[in-house]
Amino acid sequence: MTFTDLNWWAILVGATFTMVLGALWYSRLLFGGLWLRMIRKRQDELGKAGPAYAATTVGALVCARVLAVLVRAAGAASFLAGTGAGGLVWFGIGATGTLAFTVFQGPPLAAWALFSSCELVALAVQGGVFAIWC
Repeated sequence: MTFTDLNWWAILVGATFTMVLGALWYSRLLFGGLWLRMIRKRQDELGKAGPAYAATTVGALVCARVLAVLVRAAGAASFLAGTGAGGLVWFGIGATGTLAFTVFQGPPLAAWALFSSCELVALAVQGGVFAIWC
């Protein structure tokens, strides 16, 4: 396996899925109002979304690329196996890393749980997609 033989369309779809999921997750349609209450802010206090979306897009692309490599390296060959690999990455790296930030200097633990559950869904679905498409 090399770093260049993965399906870049799958990686782009994975990153796009993460962005769309996040936009929906934090919208008023799903958990946006709850999240704002958890972090004790109003919508107008969040600032301009453009720079945040730009940084998040780059992060989503990097994350998708690395996850595709890890799913391939794990030998996940079915959607279910890829979902498990994505969930394992979330549990071992994503959840623990963001929990440390939250505990020492971040938002309330409930806000971490909301954020982290969105990341779990994103990584698990991407892992499944990468297992069958990369």
